[in-house]
Amino acid sequence: MVVLIAGCFAVLSWLSSFIGRLVRLAPLQVLVSMLVSLCSQLFQILAFLLPLKVMILLGSSGVPSYFPQLLVGVERERLILLLAAIAVLLYLMHLLMDFIGAALARAGSERLIQQPQEGEELSRQRKIAQSFYQGVITVATGSVFALGVLVFLGVFNALLLVVVLGYFLAVFLIGALVLRWVPALLEKVVTQFSRVVDMLSACGFLLVFGVLVECFLYGDTEGLWLGILTLLLCRQMFSRMAMALKNIERLYGHRERALRVLGGLHVQDEFDDELSGDLLEGADEPPGLLDGDDGALVERRSAPGTPPFWNMVDPAHCSAWIREVLATAGVSNHKPLIEQLDAGRRGELALHLTCGGAGQRAEYFLLKMFNRKEAKRVSRAAALLAPYPGEAAVRLRAVIERDGFAAHLYEWAEQARQPEDVQVLYVCREQAFIESCTWSVPELLFGGHQSGSLVSRCNPALWARCKAFSRWLDADTRQLVDELAAAPLRLQSALGALPLRLYNPDIILDNIYVLAGDPRALRWENWTLEPIGSGWPLELGLERLDQRFALLSESSDELRSLSLFQVRLAALAFAFEERCARWAYLDAFALLGKLRDTLDALDR
Repeated sequence: MVVLIAGCFAVLSWLSSFIGRLVRLAPLQVLVSMLVSLCSQLFQILAFLLPLKVMILLGSSGVPSYFPQLLVGVERERLILLLAAIAVLLYLMHLLMDFIGAALARAGSERLIQQPQEGEELSRQRKIAQSFYQGVITVATGSVFALGVLVFLGVFNALLLVVVLGYFLAVFLIGALVLRWVPALLEKVVTQFSRVVDMLSACGFLLVFGVLVECFLYGDTEGLWLGILTLLLCRQMFSRMAMALKNIERLYGHRERALRVLGGLHVQDEFDDELSGDLLEGADEPPGLLDGDDGALVERRSAPGTPPFWNMVDPAHCSAWIREVLATAGVSNHKPLIEQLDAGRRGELALHLTCGGAGQRAEYFLLKMFNRKEAKRVSRAAALLAPYPGEAAVRLRAVIERDGFAAHLYEWAEQARQPEDVQVLYVCREQAFIESCTWSVPELLFGGHQSGSLVSRCNPALWARCKAFSRWLDADTRQLVDELAAAPLRLQSALGALPLRLYNPDIILDNIYVLAGDPRALRWENWTLEPIGSGWPLELGLERLDQRFALLSESSDELRSLSLFQVRLAALAFAFEERCARWAYLDAFALLGKLRDTLDALDR
């Protein structure tokens, strides 16, 4: 329950902070939009209430006595015409309020855009800003309307107020207990959030309806029309609250993508899911196989019932490749068993080979073959893995190149598998970090393949983006960002004093295989050199980083010259910049407090 309360508090804290920022930017537009939306809701309720009275009058010989006293003395036919005309007028007022609300939304959303772009980017900004503005107004007016209905119930029907508040409390408590006992339901609730909210809204309305019926049958009531009005108001209250909750879920889920656009930062994806369909086209396109000037090495055949891979290729062509790469690796058995074919990315093939005859110990290998384009890319990995002595990488046994094509042979295992537990990922990252601290990359690779390091990426442009994003957050976060952005060279100079070490950004679950019980990363072509400490998995904690580095420092004079705070700084700064690079600014800002404290500790 504590976790649920903390999560709700975090969402409401962010929402209140953003609404406060919105009110400061466009106070008049926000207040008028809320007023117009509330008037539209009231006009809609009355416009649908009056036709009910008209139908009752049409079925009666006179004006029923349970009508309000003001209407009882009016002639029946005249009252029918009057109520019908008022109903039409109120519905037209409802439509007019909606039109005014849309116009105010367009005007108010323009104030959200801090740095207008040009062309299609500006159109995207306006669409996102208007969607965000309307969502906030829906949440605010829904909350005010629900509060007004509760006050109405407190004045005219205290029993019903107790029932409604009790229903809200029961839903929260029962939901917290159920999710605590059955945590697996949480994922289903999140994925089906809209349906769950609609179901709870309908159940709440049915409860109110049942209580009203019971009161009319067995208790004292204040009048039929007051009961009808109460029922309509409660129906609208539950409906508006459901809309508000769904809008909160949508806004909070898209907060980073939306806010960076409102701040004038470029973005490649869209705010609304229905707008991003074109971006997903071709995402599931299967990878192609090898190609070259002389035709495909292996013909692609994916129809059901295709024969094994060895029957699909030209034995004379492929067996020569396999014999040569096995001979280069010093494997005597050149007639391997090809167990399966894995299609990797486009231009890449992977074969699982088993070598070993009768009475011999079987050896297992992974053979990866690349076309000309991919061969150039993976040559970076081959140059690194050849001298790499660590256990975090799959061992590279041999590399051959022919006519621009390349074949890499790796040591493999019989029961090689990809892990599903994220803890295996952290173990592999920790192992890679330990090995990078104790192994210096050869100067040949250092000079030829170094890309922009963390020192150059933590530049004033990064802090400018952070400041643009932080304008929509709470005051403490804005203060932290402004404090660090005021002296950007402070972090850069501290990171620049650290030695560079190997870092592989491709150590992810999809790239890890468990070989003989040890997790190892297969792809290494995107490796970089970063300040020591970069890439440490923060999920394992900074205290564990201190322990690991202290042990490593005992056997290295270079590491002994560094302080724990320097390594901590690199780990925090790298995680901060990595989160900013993938636009996870809220997660990045959660590290600012520790980053500032570490910098202060270094200065003392």
